[in-house]
Amino acid sequence: MPDVSVFLLTLAGLAYLIPGTVKKLEESKALRITLAFVFLIFATLAVVLNEADRIENERQQREFSGTLKTVASQNGEILTEALANKDVPEVERRKRILALLRNEYVLSHSSVSAGILSGEEPPPADWTNQRLKDLGESWTVAEEIKTVPKPAQRSYLAFDGDPKFTGTSASNTEGVEFKPGDPLGFNVHFKATGPNSIQSGGEAFEGLLEPDFNPDTQKRIVGEFLTRLKEEEKRLSKPAAPPATMTPGDAVFDTAYVWTNMREHRIAVQQDLDDLHGGKLIAFVISLITYKDAGVTHHLRRCEFLQPPAAVNAIWHFCQLFNNSD
Repeated sequence: MPDVSVFLLTLAGLAYLIPGTVKKLEESKALRITLAFVFLIFATLAVVLNEADRIENERQQREFSGTLKTVASQNGEILTEALANKDVPEVERRKRILALLRNEYVLSHSSVSAGILSGEEPPPADWTNQRLKDLGESWTVAEEIKTVPKPAQRSYLAFDGDPKFTGTSASNTEGVEFKPGDPLGFNVHFKATGPNSIQSGGEAFEGLLEPDFNPDTQKRIVGEFLTRLKEEEKRLSKPAAPPATMTPGDAVFDTAYVWTNMREHRIAVQQDLDDLHGGKLIAFVISLITYKDAGVTHHLRRCEFLQPPAAVNAIWHFCQLFNNSD
């Protein structure tokens, strides 16, 4: 039943919103008496019904308290029998006592966690041990330590520095300037990091020589690289090599060769070397490695270009795309 104050506020609102009706009430004694009589009945009903509701709530609370006392008394009787019963194996006896103490804790506390109510977690150890002591038991329980499982730590395959010149064919020494007659290529080093071994699967590396390094060129060469990779995957009925297991710290490299239109290694001529040093040709290296960590497939991607003059100690820059490893 709503409170009388709500009715009074309603009347005040009507007086403000419809002053004409209020004026009629002021001019008519009969209407005022009728309105007062209606308000009196409403107020009386509100008081009577609210009091009846209070009495009913108190009755239900008394019944509930009586039920709790009855259940607590029954639980206490069962607990006494469990304490006195020595015929039950000790392990089973302790289980019954702990279950009955849990019931006692729920009945005697107003705020109980959902875990204790469901039986998934015990009452506090200090309370349980105090009750065991009161009951004359010589054993205690330990505080349950909740351990939060740690997330599995990932292992990664990571690039180990920038691409390196493959060196001359005569000395076969990495990091030496190209000479005319050398295959143009760059060694891409990578290593396994993290606590677990990984399985290195498909690897794709390619070197490219382009007239510039603007965004459109980068987008085009990455798209062509991926297209050639898909065609190669369709052509091969099975992987070229089985996955290789790499333990943490293992470091290897593969070579990103520059290819001709005939898909042969491009052999350096003096003009190529002059153009690379002069900035008329820009060297790109695109790398894609697929590997697995704990059975989950990941990809290591990178696209870089060499800042002119294209010397051994020159600076490599990331492309604007194809560097989102997962």
